[in-house]
Amino acid sequence: MTRTRVSIWAYAVVALLLTVPATVAISRADTGIVRTATVVSGVPVTVLAPDGAVGKLPGVVVAHGFASSSTIMESLGVSLARAGYVVAMPDFRGHGENAAPLPLGPDGTVRADVLQDDLSVVVDWLALQPEVDPEHLGLVGHSMGAGAVVRFAVADATGPQRIDATVAVSLPSADDVPVGDVAVPRDLLLMWGSAERPIFEAAGEEALKAGYPEGVVGQSYGSGADGTARGTFVVPGVEHIGIVFSPVAAQQMVDWLDSTVAVGSTGHTVAPDSKVLWLLVLLAGATVGFVPLARLAFGARRAEPSEHAPVVRARWVIPATVASALVASLGGALLAGRPALLPLSVADYTVVWFGVAGLVGWLIAWWLGRRGATGKSVDVPGDETEAADSRPRGVGRQVLATLALTAYLVAVLALASQHTWSDFAVVGARRWVLPVVEVTMIVFFWADERLVARPSRGRRILLVTANRVIVVVALMLAVAWLGAPGVLILWVPLVALFFVLLAVCAHVVSGLTRERWAPAVVQAIPLAYVIATAFPLIGS
Repeated sequence: MTRTRVSIWAYAVVALLLTVPATVAISRADTGIVRTATVVSGVPVTVLAPDGAVGKLPGVVVAHGFASSSTIMESLGVSLARAGYVVAMPDFRGHGENAAPLPLGPDGTVRADVLQDDLSVVVDWLALQPEVDPEHLGLVGHSMGAGAVVRFAVADATGPQRIDATVAVSLPSADDVPVGDVAVPRDLLLMWGSAERPIFEAAGEEALKAGYPEGVVGQSYGSGADGTARGTFVVPGVEHIGIVFSPVAAQQMVDWLDSTVAVGSTGHTVAPDSKVLWLLVLLAGATVGFVPLARLAFGARRAEPSEHAPVVRARWVIPATVASALVASLGGALLAGRPALLPLSVADYTVVWFGVAGLVGWLIAWWLGRRGATGKSVDVPGDETEAADSRPRGVGRQVLATLALTAYLVAVLALASQHTWSDFAVVGARRWVLPVVEVTMIVFFWADERLVARPSRGRRILLVTANRVIVVVALMLAVAWLGAPGVLILWVPLVALFFVLLAVCAHVVSGLTRERWAPAVVQAIPLAYVIATAFPLIGS
């Protein structure tokens, strides 16, 4: 057996050792829980309930935030179901599997009445279920969903009074919490992460002091018996996304609802959600497994160093990337306050930013190449100077190999997505927005490959790492100074994870082919799927 075959088998074995136990653990994550899916007046709803429960149970509606779906709330939902609650988790309009666009107001913000309509439909439906006690209902919401459940609970407290308690996780604004009435909304718990942006802490503290002006963060006041309880809790060590996976946050939520909604129900200990950790193991295994798959797809022969002649000298790569990111950020700033062209939130900005960065990167690489800034003769597939017969044989195989590997990565991200942050559902207008984002991402990553291609594999890794850091930092600065959509900064941890995973896979592909479009496509298409399925569909 050749050394190459031994290497392929070694990677395959390691991949199996990681993916098999991870898959088994993930498949068992719902043990003891009955999961069903339904659609209520056009609103997709995931329902979780304890298996084998007898009699009527308290019910809780769990509402997700902006640019996510019911999927991201499953960790909290599972904790509630294990504690004896029937949990209904809707997909608001424009999110997840809900193909109806999310209407925006004239100022471009989410219309609160639309969220209230969706919540009302789900609360009404949950109260009518035979296994649910309609006298014991609660609400839980995160970010945009926290604002929605607080508004709903405020209206309910002055009307039908069906909602016994509300848990607002990372409430973005306290404007809807009335001042001076400790029972409106009834029994309100406010939580936020210690690593979150200051606006969430400010909103939580303001909501506390609206009822208890002398209230101190970290304390609870009033009584759950008469609906006047109000408390705050800072979840240590988590940011805006991490808080919904925190066992500490889940324990606080369950304890609060046990003392207010399911009065007399105590002693429920929340176990850490191991599914997220197993998903990381699965992603690691899938990345390791990509190596033997790529070698089998392209053929085991490695590309010769001479086939990766650089277009740009190493010392010009980082300045070129900085220039591309700067121009892209300025281009994105021109969109501020303008009506959206694409029916997907943040899609306009994403397409412009990555499209401009890609085009500028191409122009810089071309200009430096013309000036002889490569330090050696350039032989770049696709350049007009290339001889017609200089392509390696088997280009058709390379196309098929690239498409197959890209499909593999899309499937991997879809599996991870459906268990963590989004349904990965290409529904409604997402079907035609996706190709637009794909083309943009291909332009960006192809330009990036022209900049980072090196005979030295180690130097290529360093340049790719530097470029990704520049992109992430540039987007964060654009949010802070140039009016980029604020939701982007909340997704930085997830984007960084994808950048690492896809960059590793692209590095493998670049070592097997001289075609620079191949590693570009392997990165572009999966990331385009994430963008096209994560952000909400919008309408006027």
